[in-house]
Amino acid sequence: MDEHVDTNSNIKIDAALVIYCFTIGSEATLGVLKAPTFFFDSNPVGRIINRFSKDQDAIDNLLPESLRGVLSTFVNIIFALAVVCWSSFYAVFLIIPTLIVYHHYQKLYRDTSRELKRLDNLSKSPLVAQFSETLTGLATIRAYGRQKMFIERNMTLLDNNNQVIFLQTSSER
Repeated sequence: MDEHVDTNSNIKIDAALVIYCFTIGSEATLGVLKAPTFFFDSNPVGRIINRFSKDQDAIDNLLPESLRGVLSTFVNIIFALAVVCWSSFYAVFLIIPTLIVYHHYQKLYRDTSRELKRLDNLSKSPLVAQFSETLTGLATIRAYGRQKMFIERNMTLLDNNNQVIFLQTSSER
């Protein structure tokens, strides 16, 4: 019986997550499709493709697992705090300052993470644009013998992006 209830709960949660992610993805697609011409004129193709593909990847792959993890962790924390407070009322006086400290560190991490995400997008857009332009003009690049120049430029852009990715990965540890 417990397995049946657990399976039904998982199916309902998964169905809700699919609907939620589909709705977000549809709204993002409509937002890009309804954008004025000025938007496409003022933003490089690489930036638009990078942002759109990254957002869609996050919606499809990261968001469902993140929401499931947040929900599970939230329920576990609430039950753990309830058990601790029920078994020892004085623990409440230790839990509240701990939550305040955690909130401070969470805000610090969130601000840093947001800035690193912005830097990642800024450094990845030229890389995606360079890659797209190289594929489009590959015959011309080869005809003029400029492969080395494009490889060096690509390596520089890749190094810039990898520096930001290293900082992101380091901050998550």
